[in-house]
Amino acid sequence: MTTLADAFDPLSAAYLNDPQAAVQPLLADSPVFFHEALNSFVVTRHEDVRAVLTDFETFSSGAYKALEPSVEALATIPDEHKRVAQLVIGGGILLNLDPPVHTRERKAAQKAFTRPRVNQASDNIAAKADALIDGFADRGSVDLMQDFAYQLTLAVVGDMLGLPSEHLPRFHAWIGEVFGLMSPIDAKPGTSARSDADIVDAYTRMYSAYEFFSEFVADRRENPGDDLTSAMLKLTDEQGEPLLSNDAVLAHMVSITAAGTDTTANLIGNTVRYLTERPALLEELKADETLWEKVVEESLRRAGIGLHLFRYTTRDTEIRGVPIPARSMVLLNIAAANSDPLVFPDPLAYDIHRPNLSEHLAFGSGRHFCIGSPLARPEARLALQTLYRRLPGLKADLEEKQEYLPALTVRAMLNQTVTW
Repeated sequence: MTTLADAFDPLSAAYLNDPQAAVQPLLADSPVFFHEALNSFVVTRHEDVRAVLTDFETFSSGAYKALEPSVEALATIPDEHKRVAQLVIGGGILLNLDPPVHTRERKAAQKAFTRPRVNQASDNIAAKADALIDGFADRGSVDLMQDFAYQLTLAVVGDMLGLPSEHLPRFHAWIGEVFGLMSPIDAKPGTSARSDADIVDAYTRMYSAYEFFSEFVADRRENPGDDLTSAMLKLTDEQGEPLLSNDAVLAHMVSITAAGTDTTANLIGNTVRYLTERPALLEELKADETLWEKVVEESLRRAGIGLHLFRYTTRDTEIRGVPIPARSMVLLNIAAANSDPLVFPDPLAYDIHRPNLSEHLAFGSGRHFCIGSPLARPEARLALQTLYRRLPGLKADLEEKQEYLPALTVRAMLNQTVTW
């Protein structure tokens, strides 16, 4: 007999269409369970997910590696390509680091990623949004994700990092490769739904992009500008030595861009869908623009881009009476935690007046709280306000089939037609 836990399929179209609706039976029936196909213990309750996120001594963040094709195909990938993939995915970005390395790297990045720098970036968001809208305002219809959301968020983060505009599409594509190749550390070669050829090609693209952007970072170290990349490269320790290596700076660029682009772009796309379904709420927002901040928080809770996080147990433990041995993979279901009815009553409702909006875990919790969140929130709010100011009557095509990036960790929307 197939149980609810057996039927859990995080890459299925039904699940990606609305993960929170899909996990409601699990929250009641199987809040913690072992999933054979993922070789992971899945944790769904908000209380338990938050507890795991804050206990790095038991649940290590070093739980990821680069996805591997079959043994035969893996042998065809050059060693340097494998090294770069593991450097970026397994040991580079903050998401995958534990203290004390994580503490040092994050503290260093935060010295450069300051509030004044975020405020400076925020000041230009509405103007950039207006410029993009000028290009299609007379068309009456557009792909919101490809023609606006991703372009806007890339431009904002690109300016902050000092990346030339012509390099932005390639950098964004590279980030897609990073998250598309992110795999649990104990996944066996050849067990992915992706073809060997696709995975091998992804390694090649990742290495090519790494070489290209490594040259950019090296040039910035020699010829610094007034941008976040240069600011990170200028950081020094007490002996005057560089605090961050070129590879570390490049990894931080990936983390900040992922938070400032895909997270924000999906916030924009999902919020337009929710407001299309709720014209009365849109009228409420027109009457009181201060409510836009609550809209952003509820969209983060209801449809945040981060679906799952993996952790790796360092010792025997248990959650809700379920024993979890040392060296086990644990999948934290963020979508489930953010729709836990014990924390968010009527969890599938889109309600900006919830008294506990800020309790969602869309940006993580504890040491791994998203470093890019101070930019993502105002960026989404200003983009949405500009869209509805410039395009009265904006509506999402709710019948359109949504396409998503095929990845375990994120639910990145790739298309959304809108009309006005």
